[in-house]
Amino acid sequence: MYKLLTESDVQLANSSHLRQLLLLWQSLDDLTRLYQLTLEVRESSQAPKSIEEVLKHGI
Repeated sequence: MYKLLTESDVQLANSSHLRQLLLLWQSLDDLTRLYQLTLEVRESSQAPKSIEEVLKHGI
């Protein structure tokens, strides 16, 4: 039989994948560049801030 994954199983897997991604990135490039990419997304993001904005703009 198959075991259903719990939320903690999924969180553990996601954490493991993120750790692997960061280790790979660190070995191939500078982590500062990855951090800068996250800042650019936050600064330029026009993502809606509320459900009302989503409904208003039909996103």
